[in-house]
Amino acid sequence: MVPAIEPVSADDGATMDAWYALTMRCHAHDAPELPALSRRRHDNRLSSPGFARRAWVLRDGAGVVAAAEVSLPLHDNLDNGFAHVLVDPVHRRRGLGSRLLAHLTADAAAAGRRRLLLGADERLDAPGAGSAFLRAAGARLGMRELQRRLALPPADTPALRDLAATAREATRAYRLVQWTGPTPPGRCADLAVLRARMSTDSPHGDFDLAPQHWDAERIRERDAAASAAGERMVVTAAQADDGHLVAYTEIAVPASGDDHVARQDDTVVLAEHRGRRLGLRVKLANLELLAREHPQVRAVDTYNADDNRWMIAVNEAMGFVPIRRIEDWELDVAPAQAGTTPAISAAASGP
Repeated sequence: MVPAIEPVSADDGATMDAWYALTMRCHAHDAPELPALSRRRHDNRLSSPGFARRAWVLRDGAGVVAAAEVSLPLHDNLDNGFAHVLVDPVHRRRGLGSRLLAHLTADAAAAGRRRLLLGADERLDAPGAGSAFLRAAGARLGMRELQRRLALPPADTPALRDLAATAREATRAYRLVQWTGPTPPGRCADLAVLRARMSTDSPHGDFDLAPQHWDAERIRERDAAASAAGERMVVTAAQADDGHLVAYTEIAVPASGDDHVARQDDTVVLAEHRGRRLGLRVKLANLELLAREHPQVRAVDTYNADDNRWMIAVNEAMGFVPIRRIEDWELDVAPAQAGTTPAISAAASGP
């Protein structure tokens, strides 16, 4: 009998346990060199402000052997959904991933979405099954990224010292502002402006993404979600002489016990303040803050689109080196019609 696709409820402890066990098996097989998803983040993956999040599993007997999840933005980009399919390594190439992907497209279509965005995490030196699976399903490649890692403490090279000195001299008119944890109340409005600009100024490849709408309340909701997931944010911003923040960068430190590798998140400089190495200055200062507040962190991972040449140059000057490739794909979702299910290719190989 073909197993049914079952919805996941966050309060179903047994299913959440089995889903997490599947995630750990896939991690050990596909990317053991990367930090594993913490249990605390896993337990919060169905709760995210600004998104409707749903998940489903497939079982083989009592065990979960495949899972899928979708996040539907509620504030902006209402034509899109962000999706992920995961299949146990020993159960791949049996059509389970295709079944779940078809289910995701049907769910997204019923919610009025027109496309799903999915990522495939690949090794640097070998083609991956994830991209082959998505290509066979009819998805289009929208953007390529590299994941890079910086070992801490960073190498103290003459070139980096010269860059840092140049950045300090060029940005003397700006004052650095730093914090860890939630955003200080008086800074939420400025940070909302910067986060909105991140959605328009950072490269998005060939994806059809609309600007995001941010305000102080959304910043507070995001901070609360990070805290609930066990992450602590480490932030350095630059303040102009009018008192407003015009640049910032942030690093997320995961829950205790899984905190040897941190994640570099946003770095953005308002367009009218670029050309002064302000981005480099806040990133270097934030590494110093990270070392003071979280000395247990031994590395920082970052992600850059291949066409984000300025940020790649900054990161490589700091010592970041490539470790993984990510391919981001876009899959059209056929409009839902009465009595029909949106179709995708069932011949996809891979998951």
